[in-house]
Amino acid sequence: MNEYYLVLTSVILSVAGIGVGGAFVGSPVIPPRLAPWVSLVGVIVTASWLAAIYASNQLNRAKFHVINRLEERLPVAVFTVEWNFRTTGSEMAQAARGRVYTSSTVVESIVPAALLLLFIGLTLYLI
Repeated sequence: MNEYYLVLTSVILSVAGIGVGGAFVGSPVIPPRLAPWVSLVGVIVTASWLAAIYASNQLNRAKFHVINRLEERLPVAVFTVEWNFRTTGSEMAQAARGRVYTSSTVVESIVPAALLLLFIGLTLYLI
């Protein structure tokens, strides 16, 4: 999923950049009045990328909720133990991790959030 959005935003950023850069050298590739719209498409795409990441997170939470409920009937609750190990503040868990647990959703959201800010700034600049 991330590869798709990364390629799409790269293409949009390239088109917007070529349009803006071309305007500076006197031969814009896209009409200057369309450049803000191209960057606005980038805003929409990166916002949908972030929404897809959070939707995926919610889906995974629901799946693990089901798994944890099923584990209540099993002799060993491996996923529950793993989650408790990763999220508790016990000294053993912190020593094993070496740091505080950071959700993959937070880490995964950094690039699209940065691109979203870039596209918003570019849109405001081009208006």
